[in-house]
Amino acid sequence: MYRGGNNATGGAIARNETVTFGEFLRYVSDPVSYTNDPVVGRYRRVGHNPHWATAVSLCNPCHVDYDFVGMYENLEHEAALLLKLVGLDDVVKFPTKMDTQYVGPSTHSLMREMYKNISVSLMQRVTQVYAADFHAFDFGET
Repeated sequence: MYRGGNNATGGAIARNETVTFGEFLRYVSDPVSYTNDPVVGRYRRVGHNPHWATAVSLCNPCHVDYDFVGMYENLEHEAALLLKLVGLDDVVKFPTKMDTQYVGPSTHSLMREMYKNISVSLMQRVTQVYAADFHAFDFGET
């Protein structure tokens, strides 16, 4: 449905021609996908699969008085702060990128590669879907 007429056939899947990032964004930004997601429908819910649902719909920030909200962009710093706040900083250490010996590309370079062929209009549709998250969590709309 989001492949422009070339549905994923058994042969395409065998050749590892799976869902592209653009197809995924078209799906996420399509209002029809809110009610037709087979995983969501199985649980008789309306909305996206929880893996790509809005954070606001999952954590209800207007109804829960959270003590701590961390941002991925500051993950190492905020994980250390949280461990200190709960008194576990002497017991548990959050692993850093260096601790994991990760040698792959940076998140920044992966993001640049993934978004380079995404149209402005598609990004505007995706931004509309996640507008409440941008506002509630000060993500910015860049």
